[in-house]
Amino acid sequence: MSMTGTIVAIAAIVVAALVVVGLVVVFRASGGHEPTRRVSLPDAAGDYQLIRSVDGRTAASMLGSQLGSLGAISDAMSSAQIGVYGTGSGPTALPTVVFLGFNRSDSSAIDSLIGSGTAAKVAREVLGGASSVSASSFDPGPYGGALDCTQARRNATAYTPCVWVDGSTLALVLRIGDIDTGIAAGMTREFRAAAEH
Repeated sequence: MSMTGTIVAIAAIVVAALVVVGLVVVFRASGGHEPTRRVSLPDAAGDYQLIRSVDGRTAASMLGSQLGSLGAISDAMSSAQIGVYGTGSGPTALPTVVFLGFNRSDSSAIDSLIGSGTAAKVAREVLGGASSVSASSFDPGPYGGALDCTQARRNATAYTPCVWVDGSTLALVLRIGDIDTGIAAGMTREFRAAAEH
């Protein structure tokens, strides 16, 4: 190899090394997470329309009395995006879904929870407070992470909770009534597509 060829080869190696080091620095500076996304309260998701939004304190009281402990998310309720959804509109709309969305950047409790393990582990931990039979994992959709659903019962109330978790968001979708967890997972993906950006 000529002297010019050797210099070009060395320069190429140095440039490649600098690119790799730069990517590592950027990755570490971002905390090693996927790009930050956020959840907001959607006006609609699939066939479900927002009936009303609810503040965290009211939702914690309402859900706590009906479902018991909110477990891992109870300390983050003040920062949650919470809505009650139903099919139909106006006075005929029956509330059948409660959506609770959390942004990692809005709550130190959610930041700690998401940072405590894999998305799958966090999803199971959140569902652990739901008096559930057993959770099943489903395809979380294009944003990745984890999506788990289960069937649960508390105080004679049957409900089907699903949770999704990724590096920047966590959401719980509670469908009132006993429904197939696969159907509940599809509904949750619709909520995720409408809420996470």
